[in-house]
Amino acid sequence: MDERTLRELYLVPFEHAVKDGGAWGIMSAYNRLNGTYCSEHEWLLTTVLRDEWGFDGFVVTDWFAARSTAPSANAGLSLEMPGGGRFYGSALEAAVEAGEVPESALDAIAGDVLRVMERTGALDGDGDSSEAPLDRPEDRALVRRAAAAGSVLLRNDGLLPLDPSALGSVAVIGPNGYEARVMGGGSAKVNAYRATSPLDALTDRLPDAEVRWEKGCDIDRTTAPLTRPLLSGRVRVEYVNGHDPAADVVHTVERSSLDLLSFGAPAPEVDAGPFGLRATATLSPTVDGPHEVRLVQAGRARVFVDDRMVIDATEGEIERGSAYFGFGSVELTGTVELRAGEEAELVVEFTNRDSLLLAGVRVGVVPMVEEDLLGRAVALAAASDVAVVVVGTNDDWETEGRDRDLWELPGDQPELIRKVCEVNPRTVVVLNVGAPHDVSWLESPGAVLSVGFGGQELGDAVVDILLGEVEPGGRAPTTIGARYEHFGAYPNYPGDNSVVRYGEGLFTGHRWHDAMGIEPAVPFGFGLSYTTFEMSPPRVAAARVAAGDPVTVEVDVRNTGERAGSEVVQLYVEPVDPAIQRPVRELKAFRKVRLEPGAEATVTLELEPRAFAYYDVADPTYRDHLSAAPVPAEGDALHREEAGWWVDPGTYVIHAGRSSRDFAGDVTVTLGADAVRLPS
Repeated sequence: MDERTLRELYLVPFEHAVKDGGAWGIMSAYNRLNGTYCSEHEWLLTTVLRDEWGFDGFVVTDWFAARSTAPSANAGLSLEMPGGGRFYGSALEAAVEAGEVPESALDAIAGDVLRVMERTGALDGDGDSSEAPLDRPEDRALVRRAAAAGSVLLRNDGLLPLDPSALGSVAVIGPNGYEARVMGGGSAKVNAYRATSPLDALTDRLPDAEVRWEKGCDIDRTTAPLTRPLLSGRVRVEYVNGHDPAADVVHTVERSSLDLLSFGAPAPEVDAGPFGLRATATLSPTVDGPHEVRLVQAGRARVFVDDRMVIDATEGEIERGSAYFGFGSVELTGTVELRAGEEAELVVEFTNRDSLLLAGVRVGVVPMVEEDLLGRAVALAAASDVAVVVVGTNDDWETEGRDRDLWELPGDQPELIRKVCEVNPRTVVVLNVGAPHDVSWLESPGAVLSVGFGGQELGDAVVDILLGEVEPGGRAPTTIGARYEHFGAYPNYPGDNSVVRYGEGLFTGHRWHDAMGIEPAVPFGFGLSYTTFEMSPPRVAAARVAAGDPVTVEVDVRNTGERAGSEVVQLYVEPVDPAIQRPVRELKAFRKVRLEPGAEATVTLELEPRAFAYYDVADPTYRDHLSAAPVPAEGDALHREEAGWWVDPGTYVIHAGRSSRDFAGDVTVTLGADAVRLPS
């Protein structure tokens, strides 16, 4: 990746976190940047982070991301994780004694850790760092408001908001309608205090309506862990110390699914060394016939159904698969016969024997009977007053350690959307994904609401929006292309020979679509409201200012609808005839304003000098090369001797609008005098 792209795009969020947020800690990535691992990248961790940005916190590796001792310590890596250390600890001590790491570097990284301990009060406590629950009503309310405020209404032909009094029957359709999908996988996955599915939230909030669910299709990339509806109740997990399942139980917990993963001690009173568990679940089959039990383990397990052992993976060599960051086994299977309506007991006995770095067990149960999921869903939709189709992905599709390999929604979800819309025009699609997907079906439903992975209160927040109790206040955080090939990264991904080239440079997202004249399916910044607004063209106090000075912009916004709502004023800066290649325009400021019906407000936004700047990597040896060239070079391209953030004099157009493609007007400002290098 070239330095300008790195500076102008990928480092900017970290720069804001350090300079504006006062961050105490930064995590180094797994990957290499231009050939050097990030955990030992001195330019990244010291030159930029500490020297330029003034960071005085600690740098911690992502788990197992350290790749060296001396290069990491000399680069400014403060802490290797997880504890125990492969490259720090005794290896760091030896490197200091050998002279590979100066004592000053050791003092610096030790100071980093002591400083954060002081800041967090760890040096003042008694060392008790045990976890405690923090599930407060005010936190739940905040998370719920945030989930609604971040949801984006992509389409609405007047169907939303729904009138509860007019609903006699509601079809909830889609795999994500029954199970709450509120977070991604990997490190994004935590044990939420609660998670209400859209089906449960709608059933609770519409007591006078008949609310029914159909799955419609399967979307699982690999076997999903046992959960509702096949799981009746919750999974009871009993932990023991040591590898004897008959040992005394030291801790008991209940889980909503049979996927148990731990780094170190899995629960209070349980040793971080050898431990075991017994998980008990009740199966409630909905169809007669064979069911396949599927097991993935990082350790050793066996599975019983009604006291009959179905899978025994406690001995022998078992091949590794992709689960649990590559530390889990391939999927192991066994088959049992189950009958609809007849409960069966499933028991898993597991120990962390033979596990490495982490321990985990996942068990799923899948009916092997052919079912017409799509047909049943379409029939339910046709017989209902409104259909709410909840489509998307899950924590297996969108996780760390692997990239998605589908642009389309997984499974038959695109076909499900189209078929349901054919039989019921009053169809709302709730898009429950964590990243852009193909939305070629966007014009089929009456309304489309994109909710992302909005956290534990997402289910209730979705119903708040559907029933009009709150409005969807979000705006699209990314451009959604009409085709996968419409993104600038398309020719460069996935790379080859262990190298991914960010060949699109600065032209990501809307920048690429704007430069290439491509119409997106959903523009960056787009989002509808339940009311309407008028926005004035932007105004500036002076049409000419000195380069390097801020520019204050005012925009009038008026709510012309019949209910309260919010509008997001977005300012995009377009350099006219730039001296260096730049995107057509870029978002440089935005502000959300909430207005009652008929109310008007003036929104004031300040464009700091960086809003007009670009990073020039400089070309200090240009004149030396030019004097040695046998043929003179023509052209007047920039060849500065000093790198940095530069603001050029000239004309800039400031666009005010609702998205990267929808502007209420613009104003032109001229930056006079000479080019200015901004302080770093």
